[in-house]
Amino acid sequence: MSFVCEGRNQNATGFNLGIDTIILSKIGRVEVIGGERAEEVRRAVRLAHPESVAAPALTDRDSAMREAAAWVFTQSAGAGRASTAALAKGLSDPDAVVRGLIARAVRSCTCGASMLPELGEALADPDENVRTATDDVVASAGVRALPLLPLLTNRSGRTIMFTFSGASPWHWEILARKLLRPYRV
Repeated sequence: MSFVCEGRNQNATGFNLGIDTIILSKIGRVEVIGGERAEEVRRAVRLAHPESVAAPALTDRDSAMREAAAWVFTQSAGAGRASTAALAKGLSDPDAVVRGLIARAVRSCTCGASMLPELGEALADPDENVRTATDDVVASAGVRALPLLPLLTNRSGRTIMFTFSGASPWHWEILARKLLRPYRV
């Protein structure tokens, strides 16, 4: 098989382009990460109530299933609000990817104020990505997260940006009196 160049430019005519080798092969079915079971959990995001599929999958022995379930919660804030107990328990999952995804899910469903003790433990997580995602959750919890602020500022002198949504001047006065003296914020 060859191609002959017949362009408009005279310098481009008369060249032959040949194909030396053609390799035809059949490529097998692409296997999704975690297999078909995890893909079914991911597809639950299209359901009216994805938490009915995703919440039980958070306790599966297979980490790919738990990752798929945690991802579903990042995509559906309503499912996260309906499953705060499962998300709170998932913050202590052995897999750092699952913990990080759950922290992002808690941030998107704005239900972090209901699980402050679990978030306090997640602030000391060995994985930096989980700690960073948990920082965002705690910051979005507003003034209800004031008890966790020392945990945020105790990390090796790191300066933390903390935004209080809806905080009144009274809240800022409490923050200044209790927390700004010993810590940099």
